[in-house]
Amino acid sequence: MQRAFRVGETYRDTGSFRNAEDQFLRWIRGPLSSGIRNTGGIRDLRADRSEVPAALFLVSNDAGVSQHDDPWEDTLAVNAGYVSYWDDAKKDLRYDESVQNRKIKDAFDRSASGRREEVPPVLVFRKPESGVVEFCGLCVPDHLEVRAYQDDSGEQIPNYRFHFSILNAQDVPVSWLHRRAQTNDDDQAPEVWKQWVREGVGQGRRGLPVADR
Repeated sequence: MQRAFRVGETYRDTGSFRNAEDQFLRWIRGPLSSGIRNTGGIRDLRADRSEVPAALFLVSNDAGVSQHDDPWEDTLAVNAGYVSYWDDAKKDLRYDESVQNRKIKDAFDRSASGRREEVPPVLVFRKPESGVVEFCGLCVPDHLEVRAYQDDSGEQIPNYRFHFSILNAQDVPVSWLHRRAQTNDDDQAPEVWKQWVREGVGQGRRGLPVADR
């Protein structure tokens, strides 16, 4: 059975790849020895032959879904073709000391230096309610910034804000993610991803061009 994540469609997220009804963690795990963790908004799929993740997954909670207060509000403008994603910086965890943050930052650095073949695909999901995720799209780095907010004690907490472009790929085959994890093979990748890796340009949502900066 050919499984794929399709933009705008929802998938069951039970929190366990062992659950036969799970369409998120279980699908991503598939034939692999490990998948992605059921924790945090930033999750990575490990590659067998590289320290670079095979793929990155960003999960953005809708208002009221998270059990913790979150001063950040992500922008998931699927129809307009872009995503702005805040890291979950905390007073006791600096934005530039977070292991998961560094994995995203590394992807931006590789893209900026023209090493696009070393950039993992970024799949963005929103969580409209507990137990459900909706696929927002296959993304590539655009630019990042560091912004700060003031916590209840008046202290300024800096944080990364990552900006992504959404490629014009309606479906992302799950088997492609598995092949990337096992052998770094992009044969089953959407054509727009292959073009972006080769040329640094591609077609974004609504036909707008995506260019590597």
